[in-house]
Amino acid sequence: GRFLAATLSDAYGLRVYDRALGWAEIARNENYGDDTYGAAFASDGRLATTSLDGKIRIYRAGDFQLESVIEAGGRPYGIVFDPDGRRMAVGFADAPRVALYDAATLEPMAIPDLTGVDKGGLSQVAFDAAGRLYAGGHYYQGGLSPILRWNNDGTGRMDLPGGNTTVMSLIP
Repeated sequence: GRFLAATLSDAYGLRVYDRALGWAEIARNENYGDDTYGAAFASDGRLATTSLDGKIRIYRAGDFQLESVIEAGGRPYGIVFDPDGRRMAVGFADAPRVALYDAATLEPMAIPDLTGVDKGGLSQVAFDAAGRLYAGGHYYQGGLSPILRWNNDGTGRMDLPGGNTTVMSLIP
């Protein structure tokens, strides 16, 4: 709860604020090529952001200097770390796609089962306390927008009934 990250539109990137310093801005990065929608803190203090420019950016804990850039392709949107801090999930605005990464090495992991999911987008992602992954967005099936859920290993997909409009956020 010490830091606040704000992602901005119009390629203005990221701002980080520190509560201990009276909410002073302590870091910024305006080197983004498009709108920035997702931000998530890892359990080790690192910060990750997504941008419609196709990149996932990882910032060091503490000083929030850019540490790594992942060329994700497409338009990465939502981002979240699992409760154990071992995995990072990214949802995409332009495709029914969810990417998983090893949070320590940033190497891609097995893609969750997306059999039959062939249009729309899965922009929102979340992990529950047990480490199960959820995704939703503007993917429609039978006139509804289901919420997809997978076991910890990305198998055993379950489609939860959704509404008849876009899933805008997932908070377990």
